[in-house]
Amino acid sequence: QFTVIQYFDSIISRMEAANRLGYADTFRFTKNSLLKFNGNKDFSFSYVTPSFLIKYEEYLTGKSLAPNSIFLYLRTFKTLVNYARIDGIVSKSFDPFNSMSFSKYRNVKTRKRALPKEVILKILNMGIDLKDPIYDYWNYFRFSYLCWVINFIDMAYLKWDNIQGTTLQYTRQKTGDEF
Repeated sequence: QFTVIQYFDSIISRMEAANRLGYADTFRFTKNSLLKFNGNKDFSFSYVTPSFLIKYEEYLTGKSLAPNSIFLYLRTFKTLVNYARIDGIVSKSFDPFNSMSFSKYRNVKTRKRALPKEVILKILNMGIDLKDPIYDYWNYFRFSYLCWVINFIDMAYLKWDNIQGTTLQYTRQKTGDEF
């Protein structure tokens, strides 16, 4: 029978095998957070009770994490428990999260972190020499910005076929949405 940390490791391996590396990292970060909370000791699923979750939430809050980060850790842990139910690791009725409300974490406004337009224009117009070691990064930034801030992973998957006339069309890797 799996412990919580062992099961985290198995889910992380499954995510990596499916090439869902960002999602695997989310599980890895949550696992590491839970380990720190529990004194670097693994624990069984029976240890995960509503009381355990309240203490874990208080621990995360005490770390001065942003509400979005706390929500991410709790939601990922809940997803792990759901996977454990599906895989038969815990009973179908096991749900320590059923009394926990996530409503206080939904629709939390985050502080805007955008650079001023003048700074962006300075970067776009720097005129970096082709032999400069940062030339390629500068070009990636400019291309991304001029393509409505296309995500780097989406740029990496672009092919010439994505250009239709004068329009760039691609599928967002993270969401599957068409742009």
